[in-house]
Amino acid sequence: MRNRRKELPKKEIQKVQNRYATEQCSQKQLAEDFGVSVGYIKKILKEVVKWELADQERFWSKVDTSGGENACWEWLGTKDRYGYGRFWFNGKMEKAHRLAYQFTMGLIPEGQVIRHKICRNSACCNPNHLLPGTDVDNQLDKMEDGTNWRKLSYMKVLEAIFLRDIGWSNKEIAEYLGVKTITYRLSQLDDIETQQTYQERAKGIFDKEDAKNNPPIEIIIDRIIE
Repeated sequence: MRNRRKELPKKEIQKVQNRYATEQCSQKQLAEDFGVSVGYIKKILKEVVKWELADQERFWSKVDTSGGENACWEWLGTKDRYGYGRFWFNGKMEKAHRLAYQFTMGLIPEGQVIRHKICRNSACCNPNHLLPGTDVDNQLDKMEDGTNWRKLSYMKVLEAIFLRDIGWSNKEIAEYLGVKTITYRLSQLDDIETQQTYQERAKGIFDKEDAKNNPPIEIIIDRIIE
């Protein structure tokens, strides 16, 4: 019998949680497989919900998969006002695309969201169209698509940062850009890494040959308050 470990590294904890949620395995079996105590397994599984087969069958009965593996899998059940599917699971309402990802790919990595990176279709539950990422990734996706209602171009975002840096007031920037707001909150764009991301994405879009004949790609700045 191998020596028991007191605890597991983060990656192995995620493996334990994924197996427990998605497979028919007991806590005792997981303790044996990972060389830790049953008590430790119970501790790291405290917030993990075991996905019953009946729940998954009920979920997938509300998804149209008839288009094949590359098509959007439309949610046929209840949707919210933004077009995202809603599904009652484990005593609360969950977004359908998040469950679709988890039922097929495993638990969502800590601190990440699930993005409709491939199709941009809020009602799509095809896991091949879904991708985990940070909240910043998700916001940049929306900015790139113009999927929210308050829009400016990438170049305008960079221009706003520049104007602020040379001393323009928030009100002056808002008036110059034609945005009916009192305060521009660009604090979340202050760090160099985020600004470089904006610059790289803007350059990648506007340097393309076909961009010359197309309307500007618009984005949302959701850091504006009325």
